[in-house]
Parts: sequence; structure tokens; C-alpha cells
Amino acid sequence: MYPDETFIEHLYQFYKDRGIETVGDWSGGRGKKIRGLAERGLTVVYNDINTELKALFEADCARRDVRRIKATHEYDWVQLHPSRIGTVDAGQCLGYSIGYADGGSNINPARARAKIQTVLHNFRALSPRLLIDLYKENEPERHTINIPEIGTMNVNGEEVALRWDIRHDGQIRRITRHLTIDGVACRPVERESYLLGHAELEEMLKAAGFPDVKKVEIQAEKHYDIYFAQDQRRPVGLDLEDFKFAS
Repeated sequence: MYPDETFIEHLYQFYKDRGIETVGDWSGGRGKKIRGLAERGLTVVYNDINTELKALFEADCARRDVRRIKATHEYDWVQLHPSRIGTVDAGQCLGYSIGYADGGSNINPARARAKIQTVLHNFRALSPRLLIDLYKENEPERHTINIPEIGTMNVNGEEVALRWDIRHDGQIRRITRHLTIDGVACRPVERESYLLGHAELEEMLKAAGFPDVKKVEIQAEKHYDIYFAQDQRRPVGLDLEDFKFAS
């Protein structure tokens, strides 16, 4: 479920090959990707709205003595203001977090699309380059996708096999997570996200101020298609008056 060291090494090389020295992870989660980039020499900024995940990331970095963490934040995406956190060379939003811009339940497609567009514009204010991804099968015509084992979760110190059942219902993507611990099935957990198509993502990135959008290959990535969006005309964050800020 979480990225392995091979992927992180290729991700680091992807950034280094493009002269990128500072990276902001706007959906940091447990932070394995962004921590790995810092351990390899990039300066990083971490953000996640989840207090517990942010605390786990900070404790992990302290235990490993990771030095190149510029800052950690706990902002909602609409609060990621350059006057608060500055700008970086590139931002990343990986693990298909962007689909949850409207939350994880009771998704309204029109509202979700509007929120995603605003969030992408805000990401552009923070950096001229963005790495973002979608599930490979993330298209409306794929109605049911069963993934027997997508990875593992750590439960009380034990790695437990994880199964996801994925259903597409119009523009809503529903994921049901199944765990079995010591032969006993846990209660399934369901989340919803907006079913953002690949062409739709490219269109929205361009509308947000990233005119150059390309699908890129980063070795060891199995589940996602990755897009690299950039604005070579203005190699910094946007002017503050261009920023769609909501307090």
C-alpha cells in the first residue's frame, strides 16, 4: 500500500534530473515518500490535515534524525497560502488524494469538481511544478474493479493483508476496505471520492495555470498514472492577488 524504497529512489532522481531542490507534499499522510526525499538530500515541506498522521510523521523523522524538513503543517488545502508557508520548486499530491477534495462521503460531483479546480489553482500558487496521480483504471466506464490484495496495513505491529473492492457509480468512486486479522473479518470501511478522469485532470491542471501537462513514468509505481504539470513561463508561485484563498 505504501511506496517502497525503489519508487522513492526513482522519485528522487526524477526531481534531481529537473533541478528541483525543494518539494512540498500537500497530502503527506504517513510521510514515507517525503521523508525518503529528505533523507536523500532534498529540502521538504510536509502538510496533512490529519493531526495524528502529522504527529506520526514528526516522530518518525525525529527518531530517524531526518534534518532536511523545512516545516510541517496541518492545513486544509484552501488554507495553503504562500504567505504562511512560502513557495517550493515543486509540489506533489500522490496517492490519489485529490479525489477526496470534497471529503470521503456524500460526494456531490459538481461541488467536488469545483473544489478540485480551486485546490489545483492553490497548488499552482505554491509552486510552478506539480506531480499528481490518478489510479490507472480511474475511468467511469470501469464499473467494478476487484483488487484481491493491494498491500498491507500495520495493525498493532503486525502486517495484515488488505483487500479493496472498488465500484464506479457514475462520477463517484467507492472503495470498500476489507481486513482479516487472525482469521476474523473486520467490519468493512467504505469511502467515496470523485471519479476524476485522466483527460479531465489534464484539462483542470491547464485551467489552474499549468499549461504544460505530461504523463510521466516513474519506475516501481504499480497502481497510478503520474502527471507532471508545470508552468515554465513563470518559474515561481503566483502573485498573491491571483490566489484563491479561503480563510
